[in-house]
Amino acid sequence: MTTISGELKIPSIFGDHMVLRRNVPIKVWGKSKNKVTVTLGDEHITADVQDGMFLAALSPLPASGPYEMIITDGIDTVIFKDVMVGEVWLCGGQSNMEWQLNSSANGREDAKEAKDDYLRLFNVAHIATYDPLEDVCGYWERSSEATSLAFSAVGYYFAKKLREELNITVGIINSSWGGTIIEAWTGKEAMESVPMLKEIADEYEAYMSTIGNPKQAYETIMSNWKKTTAFATNSIDISNIGYSAGYASSGYQDDDLKTIDVPSNWFDQGIEHHGVVWFRKLVNIPLHFAEKDLILHLTAVDKSDVTYFNNTLVGSMRIEDNRNSWATPRKYLVPKEIVREGLSLIAVRVFSNIFSAGFVNGDKNLMYLSVANGDENDRIDISGEWKYIIEQDYGYNASMPKAPYTPPGPENPNLPYALCRSMIDPIAPYAISGVIWYQGESNAESKEDALSYRVKLPTMIADWRQKFDVGDFPFYIVELANFNTMQIGEQFYNWAILRESQYMTTKSVKNCDMTTIIDIGDSCDIHPTNKHDVGSRLARLALNHDYDFKDIALKGPVFRSMEIDGSKAILNFDYVYAGFEVKGDDILSFKIAGDDKQFLDADAKIEGDKIIVWSDSVKSPTAVRYAFEADPICNLFNSEELPVTPFRTDKY
Repeated sequence: MTTISGELKIPSIFGDHMVLRRNVPIKVWGKSKNKVTVTLGDEHITADVQDGMFLAALSPLPASGPYEMIITDGIDTVIFKDVMVGEVWLCGGQSNMEWQLNSSANGREDAKEAKDDYLRLFNVAHIATYDPLEDVCGYWERSSEATSLAFSAVGYYFAKKLREELNITVGIINSSWGGTIIEAWTGKEAMESVPMLKEIADEYEAYMSTIGNPKQAYETIMSNWKKTTAFATNSIDISNIGYSAGYASSGYQDDDLKTIDVPSNWFDQGIEHHGVVWFRKLVNIPLHFAEKDLILHLTAVDKSDVTYFNNTLVGSMRIEDNRNSWATPRKYLVPKEIVREGLSLIAVRVFSNIFSAGFVNGDKNLMYLSVANGDENDRIDISGEWKYIIEQDYGYNASMPKAPYTPPGPENPNLPYALCRSMIDPIAPYAISGVIWYQGESNAESKEDALSYRVKLPTMIADWRQKFDVGDFPFYIVELANFNTMQIGEQFYNWAILRESQYMTTKSVKNCDMTTIIDIGDSCDIHPTNKHDVGSRLARLALNHDYDFKDIALKGPVFRSMEIDGSKAILNFDYVYAGFEVKGDDILSFKIAGDDKQFLDADAKIEGDKIIVWSDSVKSPTAVRYAFEADPICNLFNSEELPVTPFRTDKY
């Protein structure tokens, strides 16, 4: 804990500008050798010390302030100023919760209006650990342009909306870390209480019991792992053989080369192995493009690319440098010095060692040349037929050897309970009003993991509620946004299954709900930048459920039941409000199946507060799915312009 004065130590969650939750006992704790007295307003509470720790519980207060909190053990005294009583929420999860206002759509403009002395922010610094920690690193700040820009965008927009509607002080604590799994946020004892999760904890504890020097042990295991055949031959792209062979040159004779349709997954185009493949296309450059800087636009390339224009390197992105390169569209500057009228050659060297491969996004509109800073509508389409050369054949890799654990410590957040012990436990039992949670991407790598999330998330919620000790506080989940995961086969449904697990948690856990953002994701970016609507939709849940703003629409339509009438499925929904709305001519993303369990695209229409679904190819339907895939196109909303929650009626 932070040493405030002498032997008196108080956790960092207490400090100047802090917000205490209204209408519940206010718990204050810390370390001392003597009895400690805590004063807040007119109340004085003296707490005994046991094993060097004290815990004082002050009486509930209504929204009010500012106060001074005085803590003394008779020898040392600390005074916290500008203390307010109001609402306190915790926002947790991975990168989409951590995503700062600074990097969000309209975030910089919104930050100019962020100054508010009664909106308070607390950032929990990143640290991961095996051994339990007593304190976090962080401090309370008033909201301002500078402080808001460095804060969670979702958390900021959520808290700002509460602040506007409640007109009291609102505090928001951000404890999130990009790329993290839910197991890292769950306590050891909680995991050990659930058989499925106990296996994970036991495996980790067994590993920890075998090592003396974690770093040395890890380096030895990693060295052995990298010597395995699959890793050694297929994991890292180390040799560009094709360039020296002239594959990027227009002088290379390619008349006899096979062709391939781009963009596409090369497994769908007759290349049935992983490896390195060169793609070549001759493009006719018009006079008004010549001798001008151009932008070469490519879809996401799975996994790495090196791209040439007229035998000159113009760009590259490697999976080793950007873990999301497989999902990131390319934009490369082609310097005017190499742009001439007439035929020019674009050559792209693609490396892929596992799963999908090639230009997997599939959106032809992302493949074009345009003049830098010119008219974006004036473009040269480069999708369609390309020629290809296989540089290296790795065979087909369905999986890689499992990497060993990395040593516990600040550099590795993805170990069981590593973040719960360092970023959650030290701030409990600070009284919170509730939690907003945006996480799950890192638990959707496999179907099994996505299914197990319906056990893991309720376990974590129960663990946090026990730690903060303020009852079954509200817990609001952000359903994963739409995103093209590039997954194929059974994995195509992993994100849909995880979304279903999130929804099922709301049905099995008391005082838990979910907001849907299936309409505001980004097919090409796992981090959609529209965080305003995410925070606003979360605020709808809190305002409606917890603050009695019943005139605020809660969420989009949620499937309730299905009836079969001949060849048609009749679907009933909750939260339709004044009716359904369609953005476009036809309702998209419905599928229907019969006893053969083969889901086909379906027609759908609105009849009052019902949706009628059918397909001429399915005479006796048994099941319907809506948006049950990673990246659906969703255009069905209620009258409040909130999207229908993805669902399936089957349990196949």
